[in-house]
Amino acid sequence: MAPMRHRLLRALAQRIQWRNALNAARDRAAQYGTTTDLSATNDHGEVSQRG
Repeated sequence: MAPMRHRLLRALAQRIQWRNALNAARDRAAQYGTTTDLSATNDHGEVSQRG
């Protein structure tokens, strides 16, 4: 696979993962009245993969 195509596919895949994590966090936040104790990241600042 050409290097440029590979970088583009990788960037697209990363964006899809980020968007899915953001949507999951929004779904979790919608389940609560307040979001003061709700975080989209884990204790290490990484996006949570829980669903």
